[in-house]
Amino acid sequence: MIKTRVKTEPLELKLLFVEDDAAIQEATKIHLKKYVSELIIASNGQEGLEFYKSKSPDVIMSDIEMPKLDGLDMSKEIRKLDEEIPIIIMSAFSDSSYLLKSIEVGITVFLIKPIEIKKMASALKKAYTIVKSQKLQKEIEEKNRELNYNNDILEDAYEQLRVAKERELELHIYKDRYHTLQQQMAFKKQQKIIVDELSFIYENGIFFSTFYKPLDILSGDSYGTFRVCENRYFFYIIDAMGKGLSASVTSIQSISHINYNLLKNRGKNFDIKELINSFLDFIKNQLLDEEMLCAIFLYQNFDEEKIEIVNFSMPPVLIENDDGNIEEITSLNPPITKNRKDFKVNIKESYRFKKMLIYSDGLVETQCKNGELFQNHLESSFESAFTLNDIVSRFKKMTKDSQDDTTLIFLNRLDLTNKKKSSYKIGTSIDKFCEINSKILQNCAIYLDKLDNSKLNSALFEIGFNAVEHGNLGITYNQKRALIVNGEYDEYLQNRLEEKNDRAIFIDTYELKVKDDTILIIVVLDEGDGFNVASVLKLVKSTDMSNFNGRGIKMANDNTDGIYYNIAGNRAVIIKKLGSIK
Repeated sequence: MIKTRVKTEPLELKLLFVEDDAAIQEATKIHLKKYVSELIIASNGQEGLEFYKSKSPDVIMSDIEMPKLDGLDMSKEIRKLDEEIPIIIMSAFSDSSYLLKSIEVGITVFLIKPIEIKKMASALKKAYTIVKSQKLQKEIEEKNRELNYNNDILEDAYEQLRVAKERELELHIYKDRYHTLQQQMAFKKQQKIIVDELSFIYENGIFFSTFYKPLDILSGDSYGTFRVCENRYFFYIIDAMGKGLSASVTSIQSISHINYNLLKNRGKNFDIKELINSFLDFIKNQLLDEEMLCAIFLYQNFDEEKIEIVNFSMPPVLIENDDGNIEEITSLNPPITKNRKDFKVNIKESYRFKKMLIYSDGLVETQCKNGELFQNHLESSFESAFTLNDIVSRFKKMTKDSQDDTTLIFLNRLDLTNKKKSSYKIGTSIDKFCEINSKILQNCAIYLDKLDNSKLNSALFEIGFNAVEHGNLGITYNQKRALIVNGEYDEYLQNRLEEKNDRAIFIDTYELKVKDDTILIIVVLDEGDGFNVASVLKLVKSTDMSNFNGRGIKMANDNTDGIYYNIAGNRAVIIKKLGSIK
């Protein structure tokens, strides 16, 4: 099934299209004829292999699941005959096993059904570029052969050689870009598999934060944060030893299995031992004889104030207790190997904490600018930190370029009960919110310079605007984008604001003294239906600003010391360090 339509000029390509489903074959054929100059159709993999041999197509586009010979097996046979021909694979399945098999076969592009015309067109254009480059290579080789027969015309031969070398250089540049693009696509797949339900969440008096920075495009580090059920949370970090594709494949395999079991078995009967036993049974069959895997799993039960930690040779968990002391909970288990069976669980009963940091060794093994390791500064950085941004900022300031993947999970417990400074209740009004915003900024003027004041003003406005338009008015992100594209949004918003609306917005401010810092906390609660927090806030962590959803929240987060939401998505918490009086 094809989702959208775009106009394009046909490419000079002979395409072999292999699809067993007659309806999909017919529907796709109509669109493919607009993109390629010649189309050959086969109804199964065996027929596709025979047509490849007899009709010499430029490009192959095939489904995976087919009778007689499936798409991947057909591609394997074709690869024995032709290592260069572009092959585009389509599948309704998006699990990592198909991705890994496709990488092994040497598939050029992997498309997920239902296929969008835009993505199909992009895949065909990539294939066209490859075919064109292959033809260019043949031209280069032909030119070189001609040079051997034209030694008597030196100047002409030299010019042809120069042109050929330029084309060869262009070909090498394209190949480098192509391989980089494939790695980037694999990394996007890895990021998609990562489940981070708790980053930028404030719940049960806990601020949850994560930081994830791979060293290379393909990362051996992966992580997950899960809300198992009310008051119970699960965190893990996987560190596949080694670098590049091998470590990335192990990492993808690991988190795919863990996430599948977590999503299937979450609830009050969740058992960390059962989960890890299942993972060990799975991963031992995936690891090479000499391969090792480091990992840490942490289950937090706030009903019982109980923490269960299973650490396989990862750095210790840092915890600041209620009494202010910092404790390191070290690993009780060696790395995971294919022969690993048993493990020890570190259990902390009736255990309250103020802060907690779980991290990979990329944090502690990175060299500082003065030559020592950041490990020597980790405890002091953790002790003085109020948010994860504090640790990350100090890490970036003190160190050179990272030498490894770096992953951090940070929990900060803060009970706001009886610490309220001011409260406001307004209707669904942007003007009223701006009035409250001005009052808050006036109260902060003694602490902030003009730049910081402007940044806080921008962040408050973005969060307040979200509470009005996306919260109480219920305008969706897709709806807003369509109205903006058509130039109708301002008028639509004004009409909605003039309608009767009984929903309110509540703004509470808190001013706390934390060690030597004055911390301003602003809570904005609307009465809307909220939004999918995990999906939108995942975009806040991305460096890609092309996505419309979450852009305002990302800007607000960058202009403060942190933006956090509740699980429902209708309460935002803004953190801003005020510093000393100006």
